Amino acid sequence: MVSSIQRIKHYQNIIKIETGILQAATIDPTLTDGQVEQVLQQLIRGLKKVEAPTRQLNDSVIARMSETSNNLVSECIISNFSASVNDTGILSIEDGIGMLRIIESSLVNWSTTKHDRSYLTYLGFFLGGMRMGNPKQ
Repeated sequence: MVSSIQRIKHYQNIIKIETGILQAATIDPTLTDGQVEQVLQQLIRGLKKVEAPTRQLNDSVIARMSETSNNLVSECIISNFSASVNDTGILSIEDGIGMLRIIESSLVNWSTTKHDRSYLTYLGFFLGGMRMGNPKQ
């Protein structure tokens, strides 16, 4: 059972990871939802393969993720993921996988095709609204 504090930490981590996705989309206006989905799936597969004795998502695990990173999206996600873990505390690898899956689920929900930017557009409005204090504006 996940405590309320853990849920808040997970939410903070998800927002920071999504901020990384939005940063990549801002830098590369040709980035598509499909490309982001591929990166999320690649990161999930990578985390599933981690042979960490403690199964903790710590700096060494994140460093290994960076070594296999080969594009802007994964670099932005990993950078924000690392900063988030440092801010909120070490998480389990399973928690990391779960957060990436939540983001992937949101992407699939908001995306109309793999070649468009529907999710990325939604993400810009959602995160922009949070900064303004009102996500409906």
